[in-house]
Amino acid sequence: MEKRTKSIIYIITLMITIAISHTQYFYNDITQYKYVTEITPQCSEYRGFVHFKIPQEYYTLKNPKIYYEGRYIMYPKNMEQNYKKSNSWYIKEIPGHEIKEVEYIYDLRSGTYFIEKGNLTKFSFKSPEKEKVDKITIKLKDSELTNILISTNNQPIKYDLKKEGFKYTLYLEKPIYTNKIDFEIKFKDIIKIEDISFYYKEEATNEIYLYITDCSKKYKLYLGEFGPDPYRSNIIPSPLIPASAETKPNPVYDPDLDNDGIKNEVDNCPFVSNKDQKDTNRNKIGDACEDFDTDRIINAKDNCPEKYNPDQTDSDNDGTGDACDKEDNRFFEKNKTYVYIISTIIIILFFYTSIKIAKN
Repeated sequence: MEKRTKSIIYIITLMITIAISHTQYFYNDITQYKYVTEITPQCSEYRGFVHFKIPQEYYTLKNPKIYYEGRYIMYPKNMEQNYKKSNSWYIKEIPGHEIKEVEYIYDLRSGTYFIEKGNLTKFSFKSPEKEKVDKITIKLKDSELTNILISTNNQPIKYDLKKEGFKYTLYLEKPIYTNKIDFEIKFKDIIKIEDISFYYKEEATNEIYLYITDCSKKYKLYLGEFGPDPYRSNIIPSPLIPASAETKPNPVYDPDLDNDGIKNEVDNCPFVSNKDQKDTNRNKIGDACEDFDTDRIINAKDNCPEKYNPDQTDSDNDGTGDACDKEDNRFFEKNKTYVYIISTIIIILFFYTSIKIAKN
């Protein structure tokens, strides 16, 4: 009997182990990843880690995620490409100002600032040759901008703006290659410009490490913006074997994960259907997938989106939580039968009284 019990325990333990190991392989939905990388180990007999450079497609994603269907993956969590400052850009002239005054914008050693009064100023920066630009910074002194327009060859340049005190950082949505950038800045009363700088991204040399069990097998790695990012922090043993990697669009990628007719890349709620794309606080996150009442339930699933109610109690089952459903409403909705009976009695009494009055 004791032997049989041990056998049963062993079988159960084995089943649990297999289940756990398989969850490492298949728990992610690969339709959420835009690219798939096929890895070919460059070995004949080996069980361990292979390494290869991070695919360039990774850097085209705004919020990149990596998923590997195998057991272990390791890669640097901070894989941002480094921004390098370009010293080739210069400003020639600003209408109405002398050259010496204009040069102060680009001469931090002078200890002075380019000062302009009014509410609008325009100027252009140039470079001797076409250069790649990924980021622009504008540093001010005791003043603020109300709007920044930049363009090249009369084409507007789109960017994401980050403001820290008197520093404005413009992250370009796409890198541009040009030798001239036109600025149009708006402000109130007065503007003091300390410096304007241009940056380009330097290609990163970080690598990814994958655990493999068979040199003759090809392995798949998925890249995207919308799937989970299961980072593994295991110690990498040596030796390391090189591998080649080829990245292509993922053939099973779903470009509209929530089926609301809006592509994932421009959808402010990619996992929650919201055709209206309503964004009340303009933070680029749709109201449907925000949590206004901070009860850890997104608005789209919260039966009281503007009132804290983590328990989601709905005693009359009308879809509105008790926290924001008036007690009188709940009583009548819970006792609909009585409401119908009372209403019927009132109607009968009304007709009876009407007939009595008519006969008299």
